[in-house]
Amino acid sequence: MRIESQGRRILLTGARAPVTLELARMFARAGHTVFAADSIACHGCRFSRAVEQSFLVAPPRQQPEQFIRDLLTVIRRERIELLIPTCEEIFYIAQARDELAAHCQVLAEPLDRLEQLHDKYRFIQMVQSFGLPVPRTVLCRSQAELSDALRAWQPADQAVVVKPVFSRFGARIAIVTDGKNPLAANEISPDVPWLAQAYVSGTELSTYTLAQEGKVLAHTTYQGSFRAGIGASIAFAHRDGPQIESWVEEVVGRLGFSGQIAFDLIEAEDGTLYPLECNPRATSGIHLLAGSPDFAPCFFRQPSVPVCPMDARAMLSAAMWLYGLPAAISERRMGEWLRTMRTSRDVLFRWDDPLPLLAQGLTLLSFWKRSRHHDASLLAATTLDIEWNGDVR
Repeated sequence: MRIESQGRRILLTGARAPVTLELARMFARAGHTVFAADSIACHGCRFSRAVEQSFLVAPPRQQPEQFIRDLLTVIRRERIELLIPTCEEIFYIAQARDELAAHCQVLAEPLDRLEQLHDKYRFIQMVQSFGLPVPRTVLCRSQAELSDALRAWQPADQAVVVKPVFSRFGARIAIVTDGKNPLAANEISPDVPWLAQAYVSGTELSTYTLAQEGKVLAHTTYQGSFRAGIGASIAFAHRDGPQIESWVEEVVGRLGFSGQIAFDLIEAEDGTLYPLECNPRATSGIHLLAGSPDFAPCFFRQPSVPVCPMDARAMLSAAMWLYGLPAAISERRMGEWLRTMRTSRDVLFRWDDPLPLLAQGLTLLSFWKRSRHHDASLLAATTLDIEWNGDVR
């Protein structure tokens, strides 16, 4: 992140994500020329005035080599100076980091570093090696290992979270209270390992940080009041948390990390912080930071002090209707839902850039068709072509 901050040509990948649209608008306001790329044709960035041009590229998970060739074509033709991955395509970009870095700056750590953070077991081991508290976590590579771990769990009445080593959106999580193995034999193997992790009661918090060589440039801690499914937040509220900021500074500093990084943590009743997982990429915290005029320059130079959010609340309004309203009705949280709708900024709609919100229905329709074709949930369908699950190289 050494290039100058004025008038740069930036390529954002993962253009389907709302955070990518947020970044595109932010960089365009700051005077940069923004391009977007994705392996789906219909997404918000394609319809945004903030994006100079949008490119369709090969799906990285299914065609990783062609994906990189497509990116190189765009980078060369459009004279891209900075490539910013936003979703899990970052792992495929990191795999070809040296090849891409010969033509532009790439905001991605090497693949081995990213995998260490993305792997939920290795991440917990790493944090534990720093001398920080972690929930008890057992790696299981077979149904027998998981059954043994659950039978031997102490205290015996403690709830245990069972989840894949590689997952997203809180998908496929089971909370075991009776010691019984919840998985079928074909769901777990040495190639598809799972975790048994002590359930920690408390407040679930998320963070987003932009860092350079271990120094925090921008940061937010936030809570997700409503979710799509178990894990994907759709409404976000910033929360001041000096203890959490210190935790992030320590971990990021020990790693010497550069780029975008996010953590999910539990704050126990006694104030102890327990890490759950790490996403070494863009996350929804960007929605709380992007309104600050000081955030965009952080991608090019270190600020005198870390940038904090200007927007205290943000939401995905369509998802609040689709997922939040049914949850509010069933959980008797209508008052909270109405307050959230009234006080939160919609991250997609802009009066001067309305088409991305209007096109959202087309994007959801394409994902719905994909979910039917692959017999997957709607959330799972959004990442089938970009996700990284410890893929064999």
